[in-house]
Amino acid sequence: MTSNNIRNDANAVKPVTEEERFRSSCLSVYVYSVCGLIALSAAELFLAAGLITQITTGADSLAVMKTLFLMYLAGVFLLISNNMRIIFGQLRKSDTPFMPDICAKMRRLAGAFMIGGALGNLFPLAGMLLDIPGSSIFSGAYILNAIMLASGYVFNSFAFVFMRGSKLQQESDETL
Repeated sequence: MTSNNIRNDANAVKPVTEEERFRSSCLSVYVYSVCGLIALSAAELFLAAGLITQITTGADSLAVMKTLFLMYLAGVFLLISNNMRIIFGQLRKSDTPFMPDICAKMRRLAGAFMIGGALGNLFPLAGMLLDIPGSSIFSGAYILNAIMLASGYVFNSFAFVFMRGSKLQQESDETL
């Protein structure tokens, strides 16, 4: 027997169970989402103050549009962070992730991604239609919006898988 295999009981490390690891991960995501909510709320306030300043000082249309776009993005990510906080807060206290309530919240998260991605396309379109000089800067937003739409579809797919899992969990509980 090597010295690595011999342990002193006082220094023995208690093995971490899967449930403890899952709850710890849920807590981490919950804390990250709360921090994101705080940071994004502060960003929204600063952007709103900047927008008011731009409007009152007669800033050019492109500067106002950039600020509105940043406010829009911060608002979408605020909504996404809040949904993540709700989902992982509930998962942390739950015995199983396969609950209809979790599935509904995951679908709401998917909706936030999809609506956020779809509405984000209005900014490049508005810049083009209003012929705002320099608005071609928003053409990169199409990529971000496509990623948000794809993320929404992925979360929606996971929600359907979790919905099926919750039905199987319910059937299993009923047979016991």
